[in-house]
Amino acid sequence: MRIIGGAKKGFLLRNPHCARIRPTSGMIREAFFNMVPVHGLVFLDLFAGTGSVGLEALSRGAAKAVFVEKNRDLVRFLRADLLRLGFAQQGQALCADVKAGITQVSRMGLRCDYIFIDPPYEEGLIAKTVDLIAQGNIAARDSWVVIQHSRREPVVFAEKDYSFGQQRVYGDSVLLFLKPVNQMERN
Repeated sequence: MRIIGGAKKGFLLRNPHCARIRPTSGMIREAFFNMVPVHGLVFLDLFAGTGSVGLEALSRGAAKAVFVEKNRDLVRFLRADLLRLGFAQQGQALCADVKAGITQVSRMGLRCDYIFIDPPYEEGLIAKTVDLIAQGNIAARDSWVVIQHSRREPVVFAEKDYSFGQQRVYGDSVLLFLKPVNQMERN
């Protein structure tokens, strides 16, 4: 797996070969970053795994990327990649579950421009995660919450917290864009 664009294009990312990870494919990363401008913005990568999406954001000029992953081995690999790629100042890998990670991001006072959620497919984690994001007050003004999920998994979100943006399908994977509502009041 490689960085596919930006300053670190072509750099090989380490793959720890954990049984339960499903890194975001290069095709989906390329399509996603062709749709969204991240230069100078804050990027949050939840269920980060190898961190390929957040590392791609940094390569494409994101000002900061925070990675939340609960697997200690994956966090160790991710921190090594941040150092190796020269992103130690812009990137921060938190070893925490999503609830604790969102709480930490909130306590840091960060407001994220893009919040990327890529939970294990079909385990019912999406609705709870989008609720935690809304409660955590971590979305910046004009931010987007982007969910990568299986086509077979329905996504439910509270319309009081989010409005539907768009949806793109790539094989079994879907990218769903949600816009947090009432951002002006929360920021």
